[in-house]
Amino acid sequence: MGNRYVNILITRETQATSQKGFGLPLILSSEKDLAYKEYNDISEVLVDFAETTETYKMAFKVLNQTPKVESLAIHGFLYDAAIDAPSALTDVLNTLIKTHNDFFYVLSTEQGIEEIVALDQWANTQNKFFVTVVNSETLLSQVTGKNTIAFVHETPSDYADAALVGRISPLEIGSYTVTFKSLEGVPVSQFDNDKVNAIEEAGGIAYIRVGGSNIVSKGQTVAGEYIDILQGQYFLESRMSENIYGLLVRSPKIPFTTNGIGLVVAEVEKTLKSGAASGIIATDENGNAQYSIEIPDINAISTNDKANRSLSGIKWSATIAGAIEDVDIKGTLQL
Repeated sequence: MGNRYVNILITRETQATSQKGFGLPLILSSEKDLAYKEYNDISEVLVDFAETTETYKMAFKVLNQTPKVESLAIHGFLYDAAIDAPSALTDVLNTLIKTHNDFFYVLSTEQGIEEIVALDQWANTQNKFFVTVVNSETLLSQVTGKNTIAFVHETPSDYADAALVGRISPLEIGSYTVTFKSLEGVPVSQFDNDKVNAIEEAGGIAYIRVGGSNIVSKGQTVAGEYIDILQGQYFLESRMSENIYGLLVRSPKIPFTTNGIGLVVAEVEKTLKSGAASGIIATDENGNAQYSIEIPDINAISTNDKANRSLSGIKWSATIAGAIEDVDIKGTLQL
């Protein structure tokens, strides 16, 4: 993640063994040709899509959550699953991101398994999430992407996927976990514990009732990654790239010296501190962010790199804040 001048690579070591760009959902509508457009209210969507359309129903679920998302994007093109190849969906997205790349969540009115697989594979190449819903966890064997969130629900037309996107889009990344979120207008599934376990083992999530509350069962993607961990990674990649690029642009010149390297490192540290303030990076008992930065020695940088004006070798590591989602307490009662 980055741009032509700044490259940021973050690797995760997390599995066992609204700010624009992170709060903007996109509905990929296959019901009509419509150039990319952003909406702030469902009444605006009604101008372009009738209440009977899948696009309107999905948009309603997104915009009907509390707190309400600031805006929703829709991009439409005519697609016929009986005739068109699923790659047409990804072709449209690849063209779209050349001019409109701020959206973070992708929803699709096409819910066939071939279309889901195509969008799953596309999302896996992006720092974006594809959110969908199927009626059986057995279908998820064909879906493997780390960036795909898949509900299993008896009635996909209740749009649990759109409701979830609407629910989490306005929230600051790092401040929440998807698990335990309640969704407006989505009936809970009547699954027993064995069924929910099977869904989660397949990489899916369910909307269930536990302890008198309607909740999302687990905040994971199909690949088993926690959604909030991935969100945090993409946030840090983007903000670090923006901060360093901003330094390059606003500075008359950054000398290839120890002081110049220090200016770049300062932007890295600013991003990490921001990540800690947002709840992405852990802090100790004194509130200090838990990270370290490795700075290259100016004398160890090759002459070739200096000649090419290419700075590399800055490395950092940070402890993620994570979240508590399961509690096991043992107690003893005595006479």
